[in-house]
Amino acid sequence: MTRRSAKHPVGEPGDEALRVSEGPYRTLMEQAADAILVSDPAGNFIDANDMACRLIGYSREELLTLNITDTYPAEDLPLAASRSAALARGARVVAERRMRRKGGTAVLVSI
Repeated sequence: MTRRSAKHPVGEPGDEALRVSEGPYRTLMEQAADAILVSDPAGNFIDANDMACRLIGYSREELLTLNITDTYPAEDLPLAASRSAALARGARVVAERRMRRKGGTAVLVSI
């Protein structure tokens, strides 16, 4: 995956360093035995590994169109708001929660 930034557009100095720095990240994502979902500050998924896709039943492409709130059962949405607020304050959030799978069933996950 090659990312572009205003500071280092693709094809300019810095591309090699970016490619090298992404190597360990990509290896972790691809080889992890755990499901890994990465979201931006607004809660939109920006990356997911194969284990995450298998766990909740979405393809990677589908997951990247979702927001983290899309994976909360409706009755658990207040938890999403409080955890997002804690993360925005810089707090570390470690908890268990139910994650809604594509078919509507829920699975218990650690975050």
